[in-house]
Amino acid sequence: MILYTIYDPSVVFQNVDYYNQEKLNSGFAEMEVNGVRVLAAPAQNEGMRIERLLSTNPMHFLDPRLQPGVSIPEKRSQGG
Repeated sequence: MILYTIYDPSVVFQNVDYYNQEKLNSGFAEMEVNGVRVLAAPAQNEGMRIERLLSTNPMHFLDPRLQPGVSIPEKRSQGG
């Protein structure tokens, strides 16, 4: 990613550590679902819920099994 800005990098990235810490504390987990990396959060039931796709393949975004909000079992492989 290339970021063109007139602002100093310290201003642009001042909240990066805060964002990463919040992500760790909130229960989000990077998981692999059907061979695609996703960011998942705990669901109200005992599974996980897809929050965001981490893939760069446009076809993955068209797959209804990978849409945000879809529940997935927690037994999938975790990483991150």
